[in-house]
Amino acid sequence: MVNEKFIKCKLVDYLLKTYPVDTIGVEVPFLSGKRWVDVLLITKRKELFAFEIKSDVDTLKRFAGQIKSYGTSFGKTYVVVSKKYVNDKRLRNLPKNIGSLLVNTDGTVVEVKKATPTKKLSKKNLAHFLWKSDLQKYVVSGADSVELLRSRLCKKNTVSQIYKQAVSSLIFRYKKRFSLFLSEKSVPTSYADLDYLTKTYGDIF
Repeated sequence: MVNEKFIKCKLVDYLLKTYPVDTIGVEVPFLSGKRWVDVLLITKRKELFAFEIKSDVDTLKRFAGQIKSYGTSFGKTYVVVSKKYVNDKRLRNLPKNIGSLLVNTDGTVVEVKKATPTKKLSKKNLAHFLWKSDLQKYVVSGADSVELLRSRLCKKNTVSQIYKQAVSSLIFRYKKRFSLFLSEKSVPTSYADLDYLTKTYGDIF
């Protein structure tokens, strides 16, 4: 049976071979923790990719809602599946810009459908990648609530500007962990190696 950790390990190795990687994070919260992206990739070109995993033990019950939120929060989105879902009509009917990857039982990763850039990102969704300490760098009002800071950020900045701010904040948050992962990981990536890429969160939203 192909489980989620198996897919994550094979996906991370695939990303390292396929893209000019700046940073990778695992189980990264977005929309203030209402959603979690299974694997996040930031390339050296500062592209923001999301990878939603569906293993043999998963279902597609919340699939439509998950994909919709990804589509307004990330530059590119891929669904990464085991062979169980290859012929599922929900996977075949993905939005045009959403890509898909297949992870086989032997660990090989195949690009089934190429993702294209999201045309309409949400300022609000992107702003949720910034924590209060991040927001205070761009909005001069340290005593305000996080919600008000995000609101002011969205009013004063373009989508492109907030995207850059979000990417910068994510790199700062995950870069040290990713560097440690690269220095300590086995080849191929093991289940234990994933812990280096998974950040523990407290009351941060």
